[in-house]
Amino acid sequence: MKSIRAGTSSYEDEARILWGKLVRLNTLACMTAAYDVSFGAIRSDPARWAELTACVQEGVAVARAEGAEIDPAVVFGEFDVLHDGFGTSMQRDVAAGREPELDAIPGAVLRAGERHGIACPTVAALAARIAERAGVPAPASVG
Repeated sequence: MKSIRAGTSSYEDEARILWGKLVRLNTLACMTAAYDVSFGAIRSDPARWAELTACVQEGVAVARAEGAEIDPAVVFGEFDVLHDGFGTSMQRDVAAGREPELDAIPGAVLRAGERHGIACPTVAALAARIAERAGVPAPASVG
C-alpha cells in the first residue's frame, strides 16, 4: 500500500485516518446522546462546548499514544461545518430504546487510554450518562 503523505508509513496514515474519525465520532456521538440534543444546542452552550472540547482533547491524547498524530484544529474545523440540527445515530438509538454502541465507540477510546495510562474522565462520564439514559451497562473500563 502506498503512503498517502511523503515521509510517513502506511501504518501511520491508516492510524491517523482511523483515529481522526474515531475522535470526531466519539465526541459527536457522546455529546448528542448524553444530552439528547442537536449539535446547535451544544455549540451554543458554553458549558457543553467546554465538555466537547475536553472530549476532543482526551481523544487526541489517546490517538497520539496509539501512534496517530491528530490535530485538534482539524477536528474543530470539521465541527464548524455541521448544521445546528445535526444529530447522531447513537442519539437516535437511545431515543428509540435501542442499545447504543458504547463498547465500540467510547469504549474503544477508554480501553486505548487505559493501555497507555491516559485518563479520559470526560469520555467516561459521557459514556456513563448514555448508559444510564439507555438502561444498559457502561463500557467495562468506565467502572
